[in-house]
Amino acid sequence: MRKNSTNVRSLKAALPRLGLRAGLQVMSALAPAATERWALSRFATPTRNRHGGPKAPGGHRFTLPGRNGDLAAWDFGDGPTVLLAHGWSGHAAQMSAFVPALVAAGYHVVCFDQPAHGHSGGRRTNMLEFRDAVLTVGRRLGPLAGVIAHSLGATAALLALDRGLRADRLVLMAPPIDPIPFAWAFASHVGLPRSRTEGLVKLLRDFLHADLGGRYAVEAAAATRDPLLVIHDQDDRAVPIEQGRALADASPRAQLWPISGLGHNRMLADSAVVQTAVEFVRTGRVPARPVQPASSEQTGSDQRILEQLSLTAHMLPIEQTLQASPTSPSQASSTALPQTSRALG
Repeated sequence: MRKNSTNVRSLKAALPRLGLRAGLQVMSALAPAATERWALSRFATPTRNRHGGPKAPGGHRFTLPGRNGDLAAWDFGDGPTVLLAHGWSGHAAQMSAFVPALVAAGYHVVCFDQPAHGHSGGRRTNMLEFRDAVLTVGRRLGPLAGVIAHSLGATAALLALDRGLRADRLVLMAPPIDPIPFAWAFASHVGLPRSRTEGLVKLLRDFLHADLGGRYAVEAAAATRDPLLVIHDQDDRAVPIEQGRALADASPRAQLWPISGLGHNRMLADSAVVQTAVEFVRTGRVPARPVQPASSEQTGSDQRILEQLSLTAHMLPIEQTLQASPTSPSQASSTALPQTSRALG
């Protein structure tokens, strides 16, 4: 154990001096196992955004105990509960557009920061902890009239259903079905040699298989009897629409609602997407044919940057680590939030 920890410390010390790619080449030869473990650790480190909370009136902040620290959460309105879940390197405020529409429709809305995201505890996380967070919040604040979830949060919600969470209806936006391709992309970005990339992928597969066995997202979709709506952009460059289509095809009660012009992230603020999601939660119905998203004509550079950030969300912490800034957001201490929500009783 001491030798392994020494190797990891040596790797961290060497990378800033040699440069990331050159350093990984050297350390891959000198300490292959340590290099693979380092890569898995960095792959599991999201970019943290300590946002100001969902942008909607009348909310309350509270905390729930999570697997590796408290989960920061907010709730709004009264009525049957709908849970909102964001994706990797996202935060609860990304789901803001859904809050007023759901409250107006008569729902109690709960959104939260995933582990190691936003104001929640932890520095590293993974798909299984996302699933467990959805289970924790859903079981504590349920029964759930619906779940609206994005990206890895959508995958986590589906896996939570496979572990017993019940929701009347589920809306999955841009759901990835397998994290392994993202591990390959991450390794390519940082310059990890192919042999070490194969080791990284094996570590990740073994970790997931120990918990999931053979029941990944597609298998979970096939087993669920809850109504599902999959919303996916045909031009999503972060999670191709084929992945959303695979989930919709696997589930006996799923519908695919393809859109275009919004990519991976911009759908979260689009009024047509919001209205469709809320209507599905309320009635189980969707438009007979997809409507043109309200913001599909936006071409501002800030919108395109959001799309690119989703592609590099795993890569950004690498550069932050090499800078070794003592004020890095991912290293800042988590602040406990007051438990004031009426949902906690």
